[in-house]
Amino acid sequence: MIKFLSILGLFIFIVSCSTAAFQPQNQLAAIETWSGYAIGRGAECSDAEVEIKVLEDFSIIGTAQSTERLVIIQLRGKLDADRGFVVSGSGGGRIHVTYEGIIKGDSGSGKWDADVGSHGTCGGTWKLAKNN
Repeated sequence: MIKFLSILGLFIFIVSCSTAAFQPQNQLAAIETWSGYAIGRGAECSDAEVEIKVLEDFSIIGTAQSTERLVIIQLRGKLDADRGFVVSGSGGGRIHVTYEGIIKGDSGSGKWDADVGSHGTCGGTWKLAKNN
């Protein structure tokens, strides 16, 4: 019961912080929104639903939400001139995730890696589609 309450408390904390902690400074508008799916490989990996927004200064903010666990990772990064990017974020205690790849036209793809603390590392691939 204590483990369930701890997990529930962590989930409520992450959700309540997710909107306030990662609002763009100076209220930059999103010029592109992308969403898709990350497929996990490895014993402790989980698939995730991914959404990113490219802002006016070409910075990237977004989330990766596990489909199997109550974990939401807040992502931040920057889009380069060739439309390549690296975004990373942390969540769920000791989980740190990095997504890298390229987005061009109406689709994007790449790979991701995660450090899941005492459970080791895992990773996989991701694909995104442009929403607007």
